[in-house]
Amino acid sequence: MRTPYLFLSAVLGACGGGTYNQGGKIVTEDTSVDDTGSDQTEDTGDETEDTAENEDTGDTEDTDIPEACINNYHPIHIPGWSKTFTAEYEGSTSTVIIEGLGETDWNGETLYAYHDQNTDSEGLGWDVTSYVRCDEELGLLLVGWSGTYSAANALADLGFPPDVYNIDATLTPPRNYLPPEFAVGGIGSWDMSYNLNMNIVGADGTPQQQVRLTEGDFQEVGAQNPYDLPNGDTVEAYKVNISFTVTETSNPLASPSDGYIEQYWVKGLGMVKETYINPADQSIILSKELSSYSGISPIE
Repeated sequence: MRTPYLFLSAVLGACGGGTYNQGGKIVTEDTSVDDTGSDQTEDTGDETEDTAENEDTGDTEDTDIPEACINNYHPIHIPGWSKTFTAEYEGSTSTVIIEGLGETDWNGETLYAYHDQNTDSEGLGWDVTSYVRCDEELGLLLVGWSGTYSAANALADLGFPPDVYNIDATLTPPRNYLPPEFAVGGIGSWDMSYNLNMNIVGADGTPQQQVRLTEGDFQEVGAQNPYDLPNGDTVEAYKVNISFTVTETSNPLASPSDGYIEQYWVKGLGMVKETYINPADQSIILSKELSSYSGISPIE
């Protein structure tokens, strides 16, 4: 059976610390505490300019979202946008489509949501909606997700259709996958430690519960400039490397597994490239790169 991407996509981070650089631009060098203090006046100006951009687009006026919760490195506060990625998932080429849903209610809480779908020519893949909370100090935190995952069964070679699993997942605590916009590039690194709690119902209707402990860290690499967009424009991208270990605590016989992810984020567009690597043999589990987008645009 293929490694469930639903599981993979949920192991990218957690809450952590770090020193914020109060600037609107990506920092390309390590920022010390002294540098943070000395740049305070100039950085406040950058933040004011960013706020003005949000007012110009009307995003702030049209919603009740606090300005500190508008993070254009993942513009999920904007509904209606769509991004298409050319992807390769464990050797099979496919297309990933991600759509911004804006604000929604989930488990009694008003959150941001986005839809993520990938199905290859064999009908294997995922169709999930993810739910994100904004914290004005920590940034964006994944609270949970729900949807379906399709995996090949043991009789796939005989023409049997994939097994479809319905999954509802929550993360405790939610994983902090991006800092606030003003802090992007100035944290350096932050730790992750959370439990992924999954309620899974298989094709036969049998429910099961799985709990996976994820521990590791995020490392800011800095500005990747220039980064080429599909339309030929060049922009600055924010790169983050993520290393982690997952332990299935609900199964005492399961062995821990390691993972490594490289991500690229562009202000105004969100994630534009992601590569998921198995550190054991350096094989690529998932790679995807932006091929088109609508409803959003890069911000200088």
